[in-house]
Amino acid sequence: MFDYLRGTLVRKDGTTVVLDVGGAAYRCRVPLTAARKLPEPGAEARVWVHARMGEEQITLYGFATREERDLFETIVETVPALGPSRALSILSGMSAEELLRAVEKGDVQLLKRTKGIGEKLASRLVLELRGRLPRLIPGNTAGESSIIQEATVALVSLGYARREADEAVTRALKSLGSSPKLEELIKRSLEHA
Repeated sequence: MFDYLRGTLVRKDGTTVVLDVGGAAYRCRVPLTAARKLPEPGAEARVWVHARMGEEQITLYGFATREERDLFETIVETVPALGPSRALSILSGMSAEELLRAVEKGDVQLLKRTKGIGEKLASRLVLELRGRLPRLIPGNTAGESSIIQEATVALVSLGYARREADEAVTRALKSLGSSPKLEELIKRSLEHA
């Protein structure tokens, strides 16, 4: 629906920002980490958004970077019981990099420090997200992350759900080892899908 909104930042109150885009004011819920990165009201800003359609309203979730928004979407799509409000709470409690490291290392204790996240949900986050976030982790090589992303997109374009595609690519990567060619990765992913 929307990729980002660019305009004048009118208001920034904790986890809410209002952005004036050509005379229309958009209110976005943001994690505290994103609110800190955005400029002060009156300045021009770009907010990467995720739109969530409800029965009675559309809720916009905003982020300071595209990577944060993509991480939020991955969390919400992969762990459906979590929901956007809890995902926003997690990203308010720690930076995207801290979250990614905690998930990849299986650091349940760090995840439990976030309000509303107990042992069970923290363990589920690790289980559901581990291996699905490599393209977002700083320090990974661009070539490796783009191959993973391209393979996932290829499976989605063939009709697989995003979650199924992510799982198939992850399993294929484990069986192929490091630095596979794109064609090999897609073929092996199809076997695992």
